[in-house]
Amino acid sequence: MKRIIYILLSIALLVLITGILINPVISLLAKRQLRNIFSKSTVVIRECTFKPFHQLSLGGIEIRRRPFYDLKAKEIKIGFSIFSLFQGGITKLSLSQPQVTVDLPEDNLSEFAKLLNLNSEKRAFMINSLALSDLNLNLRFKDLQAKANISTELNLKEQLIGYLALSLEYLTTPQWHLKNASLNATQILPSDYLDIAQVQFGKIGIKKIKAKARLEEKNLHLDSLSADFLGGKIDGDMTFKTDTGFSYAANLNFINLDGDTFVNDLNLGEKFNLSGKLSGTLNVRGRAGEIEAINGDFNADEPGGVLTIKDEQYLKEIARNSNQSLEILLESFKNYHYNKGAMNLHLEGRDLVMDVALNGPSGKFNLKVIIHDFKLSE
Repeated sequence: MKRIIYILLSIALLVLITGILINPVISLLAKRQLRNIFSKSTVVIRECTFKPFHQLSLGGIEIRRRPFYDLKAKEIKIGFSIFSLFQGGITKLSLSQPQVTVDLPEDNLSEFAKLLNLNSEKRAFMINSLALSDLNLNLRFKDLQAKANISTELNLKEQLIGYLALSLEYLTTPQWHLKNASLNATQILPSDYLDIAQVQFGKIGIKKIKAKARLEEKNLHLDSLSADFLGGKIDGDMTFKTDTGFSYAANLNFINLDGDTFVNDLNLGEKFNLSGKLSGTLNVRGRAGEIEAINGDFNADEPGGVLTIKDEQYLKEIARNSNQSLEILLESFKNYHYNKGAMNLHLEGRDLVMDVALNGPSGKFNLKVIIHDFKLSE
């Protein structure tokens, strides 16, 4: 019996000594690895705890290369098993309170990789699951600026988001600007929410965006969506694919859109003015920042409005195609009053086509407007 006790004590002592000796060695190796990736950087690791066959914890991590970037994390936990290591994988990577500050105002986001030595290792471990707790992002690039806080858990192997909590102060690109956004979403639960103060695409602004948010497999659903848009309201639903490509689809209803605001925000004010209110439906599909399909049908709200065409060249084309007098057309469309109207929107290739049909006391009028190479940011 005493011999068994001595053996157990000896094993316990050996494990304790090994733990004491191995932690500094692992910390040194981790620093070396980080210096290889973040070349010319100062790397600090204040704590290291190794649990054999289970987990490696690194605490008080700081990686700096001023004035370019400053990276910190309270703790990084690397979960593994003997089986996962043989397969070249990490079961779970957890980052607690990471802080990422990057300041490269003269470079695009894609150029950040040039500061890193990402080819330092021939083979990287595959990560099955990634958890971020209270990630603070502060990014300044030539083509992107962002300040946000993110907590999430991702199943990278299955490309699934377990949950996502996002608080975004701003996100700016050359195409659009997003301000004061909050998103909480978990798998299945519909009680989570989306709340965005404003999204700006060029001159087009969408404000007070609210929706119920839920994750369902690889889809993020926004139900009961509502927003202020072009002097009117939007309601409907949207779905985003959260795996590769980040494609989206939206089915939206528009209520009491202001015609004059619509014309000006689409940069058509030099061609014509359109007063009155529009209501209708719009279906949109796209991927990332690109629009792949648009189909919309709108009708003029009572009592109608006034159309004024300023583009004389366009009226010349109408006169030529319809054998009408240019002088009559110029006079007719100085102030064309309509009481009924319909508009169809669709894409032809990369061009946005608007077919407008109006009916008023002075007769019927059909107008076709084409915006070539349509982009929301222009």
